[in-house]
Parts: sequence; C-alpha cells; structure tokens
Amino acid sequence: MAAKMSLCPHIHPETKAPPPSFAIQPPALPSLQPASFKADNPNPSPTPDEIIFTPPNSTSESFALLRATSADLLTWTSSPLAVLLQIAHPTIARGTCVHSRVAKAPISRLLRTIVFITAICAGALSQQDTIIRAVKRQHARVRGKGYDARDAEAQKWTAATTFMSVIKCQRTFGRRMGKQEMEGLMSEFGRFAACLDMPWELWPESLEEMEVYFEKEAETFGIEIQDEGRRMGRVVLWGMELPWWLRWVMPVVRVVVANWLPDNLREAYGLADPNGWGMRMGYWLAVWAIWLVDLMTPGLARDLANAWLVRLMVRSVEGLEKTGRWVI
Repeated sequence: MAAKMSLCPHIHPETKAPPPSFAIQPPALPSLQPASFKADNPNPSPTPDEIIFTPPNSTSESFALLRATSADLLTWTSSPLAVLLQIAHPTIARGTCVHSRVAKAPISRLLRTIVFITAICAGALSQQDTIIRAVKRQHARVRGKGYDARDAEAQKWTAATTFMSVIKCQRTFGRRMGKQEMEGLMSEFGRFAACLDMPWELWPESLEEMEVYFEKEAETFGIEIQDEGRRMGRVVLWGMELPWWLRWVMPVVRVVVANWLPDNLREAYGLADPNGWGMRMGYWLAVWAIWLVDLMTPGLARDLANAWLVRLMVRSVEGLEKTGRWVI
C-alpha cells in the first residue's frame, strides 16, 4: 500500500511542527508593493472587493496574506514540488505531454505562471482580465482524447497542490502561521482556479477538508499514475533545457523534492530513496543553504525583484493587448 500523503502533517493546530534548528528566525514576509509599483500600475493596492473571482469569505487580512506570500521569494522554491504533484493528475499529465513547452522553454513557462499569479494578486481589474483571457485561450487549445485543460477538477487540483506545496515550503524554512491565517490563505488560493472557471462550491471550505481531499487524490494518483505523468516528471527533473549557469539548480531540486514527495510518486519519477545517509545530508545542506541565502538577501533586493515581476506583468499585458501574444 502506498505511503500516506501528508505534505503538511501540522496543518491542524493541535499538531506542532518541529521547530527548525535555525538560531535566527527568517525575515518577515515582504510586501508585494515596491517603491516603483505605483508608477507601473494604476491600481497598486486592490482590495478583495475589487478583485475578480473573490472568495466568498475573503477579508482584507487574508488577501494581504496572499499578496505577501506570493511576493515572498522563498515561496517560489515550492514550484518544482507543485509541478510534480500536478502532473500526477492524468488530465494534466496528458495535456502537458502533448502541448507543453516546459522541456524546451522552462523559464518562459515559469515566468508566465508568475505573471498570472502577480496579476491576480496585484493587478488592476483590466490587467487581470487581459491575463485571464490569454490563459483561457491557451487552455481552450489544450484538449484531446482523455484531457481538457478547462476541466474544473484539474483546475482545483492545480490550485490545491500549489497551496499545499507553499505550506510545505513555508514550514520547512521556519515560517509560522496560525490556523486562522492558514484558513484564510487556503480560501484565497481558490481564486487561482475560480478565475479559470472552477465553481466555488468545488473548493474546500476548511483546512481539514483540504487535507482530506489532497491526501486522497495524491494517493490515488500515485498508485494510478499514467505513463504521460511518469514521462513528464522525468522531463521536469532531468530533461529541461536550462541555460548553463542554471544547470546546478536541478541536482538540488531532485534532492529536495525526493524528501517532499510521497513515496509512490517519488518512485514513479525515478528519484532516489531520501532515507539514505547521502540523501539526508544533501537535503539538509540544501535547506540550510536556501535558508541562509533568503536570510541574507537585503530588503532592497527583494523590492527590486518584486518590482521586476510587476513590471513583467505590465509588459505582458501590454504585449497581449497589442499583439494578442505573450512577450515572454
């Protein structure tokens, strides 16, 4: 029987996460609003009521937490885990295998995802509308026998795995959230699927419901993973055409996600057993290194990085409005 899937065993408040062995706590979550944000964006601080596809129970606090989390550069280290969980879904695996450019243009693919999230979290309504329409046009072309990118359950799984991967990452690197904050953040993550036509009634209403859904689906997909999922998993882990100066990233990714994935998916993707001495040592060295880099990154660098992401979103909107094509 496959190992139980629990990326976040401490999602319940009564279960305490083991405190990290870091002497200094990581810096607070940064703001998504750098100094140059207002000049680039006519609506720099949208409230939940101004956002398209707002969750039914959204509050200004939960939306602010979503924006802060999406602006936290450490959050993006959860991306490989989220992708590997997502392509375990048969619909996503088939569509990705046939249509995705992730092997040939992984950076472009990642940047489009970041632009989409940035638009939902920080864009003006017109900017959100432009990006969402572009994504929907792409999804409309991704359909065939046994798959359709517009499938509501696939959209739900994509958003749910993104949330659970972020929580796993945050916990690994010492971030702390109370249950109320996590409930609010989970609700806000539903907007990423709802804006692509997932009905809100499909989205879990509580952390407990999310964890039950997530563990059940992950275990099922791990047992019944399709050949397309295995193939795309190996492409993501070994077959992406990265620039030479980024190729060192993938060995680190393989060590980290081997420790984060459930056993059935880890084995399906051909990753090494994380319980060996070498893998455990490599994992903790990677975690320490990422944590130290995050700790030592000055606030100005974070603001510049976030300003660049916002500007990239604005440029993408301008390109889509002028030519109907992505500029990235």
